[in-house]
Amino acid sequence: MVKKTNKFFSNYTNIIILLTIVTTFSGALRKWAGLPNLINNIFLLVLMVIPIYLVFFLTAPKREPVHKGLRIMFNIFLYIILLLALHPLNTSFYHGIFGILINLSFVGILISYLKNKNEFDISKITKLFFCILISQVIIATIQYSSPADSIINIYADNTQQDENLVDSNNGETNYSENGIALVGEAVRVTGTFPYLGGYTAILFFFLLFTFYLAKKKDTIFFFLLTPIIIYCSLLSGARASVGFVLILIILFFISEVKLFTKNLKSLATFLVITIGLLTFNFILGDKLNVINYTTLAYNNFEQRVTENEEESKGRLTNDLSEVFFRDFKYKQFGVGLGSTYQGANSLFGTSEIIRSTPIEGELFRIVVEGGIFFLFFKWLLIAVIFSYLNLPNLLKISFFIIFCIFNYTTFNIYNAIYISLGIICLNHAYVTDDKKTANK
Repeated sequence: MVKKTNKFFSNYTNIIILLTIVTTFSGALRKWAGLPNLINNIFLLVLMVIPIYLVFFLTAPKREPVHKGLRIMFNIFLYIILLLALHPLNTSFYHGIFGILINLSFVGILISYLKNKNEFDISKITKLFFCILISQVIIATIQYSSPADSIINIYADNTQQDENLVDSNNGETNYSENGIALVGEAVRVTGTFPYLGGYTAILFFFLLFTFYLAKKKDTIFFFLLTPIIIYCSLLSGARASVGFVLILIILFFISEVKLFTKNLKSLATFLVITIGLLTFNFILGDKLNVINYTTLAYNNFEQRVTENEEESKGRLTNDLSEVFFRDFKYKQFGVGLGSTYQGANSLFGTSEIIRSTPIEGELFRIVVEGGIFFLFFKWLLIAVIFSYLNLPNLLKISFFIIFCIFNYTTFNIYNAIYISLGIICLNHAYVTDDKKTANK
C-alpha cells in the first residue's frame, strides 16, 4: 500500500490530475455540502501546497535539470520572498507564510513543468478535462436561467464578497438582495466554484486546452469549442474575460494560420455540422433554448457594457498606472508578503498600514506587499520562464501581457492554477512537434 502511494505521488501527471480535481470540485463542496470552515480552509491550503510539492519534493524518474540561468534566477526569487515574508513591517509571521505560498503558485507550476516535461502524459487527462468542461457548461447554463435565490446560485459564504470579484473583472458589479452578482436580470454564473473568480479562471484554461487540441489533434476542435467558451464567457458577465478570450482566439489563429489553411476540411465539417444542428433546432422550435440563452447572454452582457461604459474607461490601465505614479511611503520594498491577503488578515489581524491604504488592482497590491523592485524581478522571472517554453513568440509575448500584467495570477489562486495548467497543456503540443522535427 505504501509503495503504491509513493508511486502515485512520484508521478507528475498524477499530481496534475489531483490538482485539477481539487481545484475544480472543492468549491462545489464549499458551496453545497455545508462543510465547516476548517475543512474549507484545508482545501484552500492544499491548492497552495501542491505547487510547492511539485517544485521541491516531486522525485520523478525522468526529471530534467532546470537551465542554469533559470535556476539562479529562481533561487534569487526564493531568497527575496523569504526576506519579504520576514519583513519587519509585516503583520505576523503567518502572513509571510501565506505570502510565500501565494507567490509560488503560478511560477512554481510552470517551473515544475519544465523539470518534468518528459513525465507529463496529457493523454491520461484529456477525458477528465472534457468531463469538467461539459459539467461547467451545463451547470453554468442552469445557473444563468435560475433565480438568484436558487440553491444552485449560492456562494460559499454570501456574507463575504469575493475579494477578487471587482479586480478580476475590471468593473463594478450589481448584486441581488441576497448578495449574488448580476448581469442584467440574470446571475453571473460561478459553475462549481465558490465565487465568480474561479469560473472565469477555468475559461482561460479551457481556451488554452482547446488550442492544444487544435494544434495536436485536429483544428475541428478549435471551431467546435471556441464558440462554447465565448458563450460561457458571456454568461460570466465579465467584460475583461470576454475581451481577452476573443483576443487570444485571434492571436492563436494568426500564429497558426498555416495549420488552419492546411486543414480547411475541418472548417467545412464544422460549418456543415453547425448549419445542420441549427436547422434541426429551428425545426423543433428551439426546444433546447440554444438561441434563447445565447441571445439573452449577449443582450445582458451588452447592457452591462453600455451601463458601465463611463466607469470602464481606463479600468485596465489604472492598476499599471498606480505602479508607476501612485505615492506610497513603502513603495520600494513594501510592507511584507501576505500582508494584504484577506484570509490571513481575518485570522491574524490587519496592519494599520494596510487598513489605511486603498488597494484595487493586483499589480499595486504586489507593490504594497513586496515593493516595486520585487514586481519588476517577478516579471523578469516569468519572462525568463516563458523564454524556455516551446510556444511561438507571439503567444509568449501575448500571454505575458494578458496574464501577468492585465490579469490576476498572484492573488487569485484559481487564475494562478488554471492559467499555468493551460499554458503547460498548450506548450506540450509544441514539445511533441519539436521532437518530431528533431528526429527527421
